[in-house]
Amino acid sequence: MKAKPYPWYYTVNGRPAMIDLRLPEGPITRAHLDARFGTGSMVPRLGASHPQLVAYEVRVSADGVQGRCTVFAHFRHGTEDAAPASAVVLRGERAERS
Repeated sequence: MKAKPYPWYYTVNGRPAMIDLRLPEGPITRAHLDARFGTGSMVPRLGASHPQLVAYEVRVSADGVQGRCTVFAHFRHGTEDAAPASAVVLRGERAERS
C-alpha cells in the first residue's frame, strides 16, 4: 500500500482501498470533524428520539481513480462545536476511473 495523495487515503493497484482514521484522545467532537473534513451538512432528523446526523462528503483522486466516502456523525446532545459524536459511520462509494 502507498499513501497517495493524502496521509489518510490509500490505494491498492490504483484503486481506493482504505481510509485511515486517526482519532483524537477523548470524544470526537463536531469541531474535530469540521476541522478535518470541512463544514458538514445537517441531515433531516427522523424524529425527536433520533440523533441529529451531520454528513461530510470526502472526495479523493489518485492515479486516475475518483473515490468518494460519506462520513456520517451522529449527535444526541446538540451539534455545537464541543458536542461529542455518539457514533461515526462511513459509507464508501464505488470508485470510477477518469
